[in-house]
Amino acid sequence: MIEHGLKLVGSVFGLDIHGDNVEETGLGMATGDRDQIGVPIDGRILPMLWAGPDAAQMHLTLLDEDGSPFFADPRQVLGDVLAKFKALGLTPVVACELEFYLIDNARDAKGGPQPVPSPFTGRRDWTTQVLSLEDMDAHRALLTEIAEALEAQGVPATGALSEYAPGQFEINLHHVADAQAACDHAILFKRAVRAVARHHGHDATFMAKPYGNISGSGLHVHISLVDEKGRNVLATGHPHADQRLRHAVGGLMAAMPESIAVFAPNANSYRRFQLGSYAPVAPTWGFENRTVSLRVPGGDGQARRIEHRVCGADANPYLAVAAILGAMHYGLTKEIDPGPPIEGNAYDAVAPSLPRHWSNALDTYDDGLILPRYFGERYHQHYGRLRRAEFERYEAEVNPLDHAWYLDHL
Repeated sequence: MIEHGLKLVGSVFGLDIHGDNVEETGLGMATGDRDQIGVPIDGRILPMLWAGPDAAQMHLTLLDEDGSPFFADPRQVLGDVLAKFKALGLTPVVACELEFYLIDNARDAKGGPQPVPSPFTGRRDWTTQVLSLEDMDAHRALLTEIAEALEAQGVPATGALSEYAPGQFEINLHHVADAQAACDHAILFKRAVRAVARHHGHDATFMAKPYGNISGSGLHVHISLVDEKGRNVLATGHPHADQRLRHAVGGLMAAMPESIAVFAPNANSYRRFQLGSYAPVAPTWGFENRTVSLRVPGGDGQARRIEHRVCGADANPYLAVAAILGAMHYGLTKEIDPGPPIEGNAYDAVAPSLPRHWSNALDTYDDGLILPRYFGERYHQHYGRLRRAEFERYEAEVNPLDHAWYLDHL
């Protein structure tokens, strides 16, 4: 595999959530379900500590027979966007910040999730204890095993905390000056978290909104830009830093409506976008403000960056980062002004305007003019067809709530 690559079917990038082919993408029967060439990303063989000493995995990307990038591989889509930054003499520095829920592998009476009983008390805790050290202590064995698994795979985890709901945690990944590597880390991270949880007899989910009345799980992406000398061009004191920051933010705001279908790719994703929930509902920005879509954190001015807070934890990291960086490139090259930053509660200052329903997000995506420049027309259409087909299949299902509300009353 390392020397010659491995034959892998290309329709792996045309599957729905159940793993079924979406023929509307044209990657299945229309191509004869042909193979591509899977090649190692970096040649590393990564130990899977949760599966025993004789288990390992290798991270691949897909190419065409002639060695060119396979258009449907999201990692290659991100690579095309990075080439545009290279032409500007800039390199994005990226870190992914992911939230997840630890849940019992036994579902509740309605088939829904429920928190894992505390190893200390044996009881399920339904209260919110944000930044709780007791929650961290209770699940220390599992969190330690996750940390060990990530270290063995070269994933740079820097810290963990108990989040804004029972059983919800966040583990931060260190920033790297390679956006593709940052997304590789996020993919390996998600796989390790789920696997280690199962090893402990639990489940972990990156579903955007597993519970209706408590916090959803997000993917926050932190981005700065460095020049050919490794200097942060957004840093305080760097020539034109404030102007670059504003233009990058302006591009992110301009592209945000048509990008929501990427940031929120599933039906459940849209349950996360609620007023006052820390999940953004309008293109907004501000300094040290967690109610906006685009936050510029405080602290060391030399580390100044943009925190993109829109994506759900269920988003594809490669596509999310490609859409974010494409929008930043658009803003920088078009010199888009974002308007004044928001101070105070952005939910009170700006009315909701982002698509908050899957169908509206897909319509806005299809009509978009910015993302096709960066995804490429072919992939842009491919992704739209894939998500549209899954939306239509979802909408065709009759769910238990339909029966509970209407069966006996109509």
